[in-house]
Amino acid sequence: MKKIILFLFVLLTHNYTYAQDTFSIVAVDKETGEIGAAGATCIKGIEQGIIKVISSIVPGKGGIISQAYVCIPNKNLQNATTKMKEGMSPSEIIDWLIENDDCQYGTELSRQYGIVDFDDNGNVRTAGFTGSEANDYKEDRQGVNYSIQGNILLNKSVIDKMEQNFLNTNGNLAEKLMAAMQGANFPGADNRCLDDGTSSTTGFLVLYKKDDTIDNPTIKINIGAQPSGVEPIDIIQKKLNEVI
Repeated sequence: MKKIILFLFVLLTHNYTYAQDTFSIVAVDKETGEIGAAGATCIKGIEQGIIKVISSIVPGKGGIISQAYVCIPNKNLQNATTKMKEGMSPSEIIDWLIENDDCQYGTELSRQYGIVDFDDNGNVRTAGFTGSEANDYKEDRQGVNYSIQGNILLNKSVIDKMEQNFLNTNGNLAEKLMAAMQGANFPGADNRCLDDGTSSTTGFLVLYKKDDTIDNPTIKINIGAQPSGVEPIDIIQKKLNEVI
């Protein structure tokens, strides 16, 4: 009986949790109405990538990141998307998620969120949350049109460099998101990849114009798990260069 219980625990853990150490950004462009997100993690073996695991965008409205300890499917992310469509603000969504956590693995204090949206008047709102039980180094940081968040990071410099690159890059939103990711392009940004000499193993970048449909973003780059020593951010950059 004990062996059966142990097997079920391992099976559930493998199937329902893997986006546990991640850095990401979600941002909007007030002038164009574009909304985008990008992120990466060092979990191995995720051939399908993490784009649908940790990110959700409502075209013309806003974007959500839900990471650290998550269940698959990520019902907290799904619930946040529903609440955004219903008109809740980013801070209200986060408060609701904390009160209504929907994952059997960990608790509401294991989660990390970043949300950015447009209100009914076109003004940008941002909010973030990092639970005390997420793994260090952890931080979420908001600016006027972005939220950057990470956990199991090498140190604070990951968030610092992502933010600096985003703010100091001239260009469209996709280029700014890519620059933020390049800020984390060094060994061990996600510290589990330090020995591999990469920032991560898998990553993504997605961008919606305000009139895009959910199934047809203007840009969608989703990189599945790469072999040890292969930098996914470099692959994202190469693919982005081909479409902009």
